[in-house]
Amino acid sequence: MQCQPSLFVVENEQGLDLQVDLPGVAREDLDIKVENDTVVLRAERKQRPTAKYARAFVLPDYIDQQAIQAKIVDGVLNLTLPRKETAKPKTIPITVN
Repeated sequence: MQCQPSLFVVENEQGLDLQVDLPGVAREDLDIKVENDTVVLRAERKQRPTAKYARAFVLPDYIDQQAIQAKIVDGVLNLTLPRKETAKPKTIPITVN
C-alpha cells in the first residue's frame, strides 16, 4: 500500500519551495522525476515499519524544470522549483518630469 506523504508549499518571488515529510527514507530509496510537466515522487522506507510513498503534482508553467533541485535532510525532502527568468517579477522604475 502506498501512502501520500505530507507536503508543505511556499511560493515566493524566486519560485516554489516544497518540503515533503519522508521519515526513515534513505537517499537511494528516493526517486524524483519530471514527467509531462508533473513532478512524480516515489520513496520507500525499508526499516520497520516499512512504507511506500507516492506523490505527484503538476508544475505551473512559470517553473524552470531544468533547474529543479532536491535535497533530503533528517527525513525531510526539500525541493526548490525556481521560476523561469521571464516569469520573475520586475520592478518598473518611475520617473518624474
